[in-house]
Amino acid sequence: MHDARHTAIQQPGPDHPPPYLIDALNVAYWAGRPASLRLPLALLHHWLSQGRSAQLVFDASARHQLQHEAACYLQLLHRPEICLEVPAGRTADGALLRQARATGACIISRDHYSDHRRRYRKLIDEPGRVLAGWVKDDQLHLPALACPVPLAPSADEAWARCCTLLPAEPVAAQENTGQ
Repeated sequence: MHDARHTAIQQPGPDHPPPYLIDALNVAYWAGRPASLRLPLALLHHWLSQGRSAQLVFDASARHQLQHEAACYLQLLHRPEICLEVPAGRTADGALLRQARATGACIISRDHYSDHRRRYRKLIDEPGRVLAGWVKDDQLHLPALACPVPLAPSADEAWARCCTLLPAEPVAAQENTGQ
């Protein structure tokens, strides 16, 4: 498991547009059940291909909810610069909101964060900070984007697309995934 101290999210500024934090398990359900990594990975690929900073944030329960894509999920966990799994007993919601407030990041989620409204009201209510979307015709649509994001046919293919934009994985991590 990885914690927020290991992220590569940078502060926004003139040379660094706001990063994106993807509520990955929330987005994984935008096309219905079962949840699929191909949705959050499509968003990750979209922003990485534009040179933007983005990170997937998962609840610890993702391991159980994504069992059908377990191999892909385990590979993601070896990339803390793009993937954070919140430890059991903590919620991704709190981690997303804390990190968004600290870094100026935008959150991609349909969650309204009602349990956190008192503490994060300004962030939640600020236009453009929590972005929702939908899936139609195998494309992700977010009003904040100028164009839809195409979905890969599978989580493995979506991950392969992302890997073309990432630095090589350290050898020790490859050995742990059996690659």
